[in-house]
Amino acid sequence: GRLACALPQLGWVLLTGFLVTVFTFLWTLLMTLGAVVVIFLATLLFGNSFLTSLIAFAALLALAAGVIAISLRYSMANYILLDERVDALEAISRSKAMMRGRKWHLFVYLIVMVVLATGVAVAGGTVIAIPVGGSATGFTAVVVPIIVAGLVAFLCAVPLLIWLQPYFTGAHAKFYDWSR
Repeated sequence: GRLACALPQLGWVLLTGFLVTVFTFLWTLLMTLGAVVVIFLATLLFGNSFLTSLIAFAALLALAAGVIAISLRYSMANYILLDERVDALEAISRSKAMMRGRKWHLFVYLIVMVVLATGVAVAGGTVIAIPVGGSATGFTAVVVPIIVAGLVAFLCAVPLLIWLQPYFTGAHAKFYDWSR
């Protein structure tokens, strides 16, 4: 009975998920445009130099941080939607208000799982990709190990992420309770 209690809200949950995806995409698009402009201007001003590379790295790092912040901004919308029985836009607005000043707390709370999954994926991909390069040359020597490493990394990460998903969801729910 407790699992089915959210079924009457299914339409709102789907709409909220769609709107969060659209808002996140639009903010990401805007931030990506900003990063591209910064990198383009750095290339015009400094040419192909170390400073340009450093500015490009900083712009991409800022882009990644921005996307994470936007994702965290909307992360409590479904909990608010189901807990307070409000509509999708109201849940998103309340999530933004709830996460104001708290994004860093949730980020730190969840980062351990992401680091663990990434480490396993990279280690698995590296171990498998090294022998694939072998004595091949050209395209095969460069592209095939990258493709194999990516596939192995994905295959290593999926079981770990499936195993961690309940903890991830539980951490979100606990954070929601704490933030209320």
